[in-house]
Amino acid sequence: MKSGERILCPECHEETILQSRKKMEMWRCIGEELICPLCGAVLGTPSQDEPKCSGPSAASAKLAAMLGETVQAPPVLKADGPSGFCRSCRHFVANPFRTVCILDNQDVDPMNHCERFEEHLQSGSK
Repeated sequence: MKSGERILCPECHEETILQSRKKMEMWRCIGEELICPLCGAVLGTPSQDEPKCSGPSAASAKLAAMLGETVQAPPVLKADGPSGFCRSCRHFVANPFRTVCILDNQDVDPMNHCERFEEHLQSGSK
């Protein structure tokens, strides 16, 4: 069975279309199950031969083909090293009324980049 398949529900005896739902344990997804949207009965698990989403979706590929473009890979964000944002700088001071750079006592946007950036050291780290 797979999501979107038409079946006769064994619980409510109505013709319905299967719907997939995530099985959750606290805040973690532990799998998927197929349900009847009319009565909410759990009818099984999706078959494993369904393709998983990897790469651009078919809809975005069709749209790109229609516009004469190619689908580009999404950008890769690097997480290592300092961010360079003012909010992570040791010279940044925030209070409820202003966000200030203490080097020149000017208002700053926390998402600005600055050539005078110095990484803010957390307490307890060296």
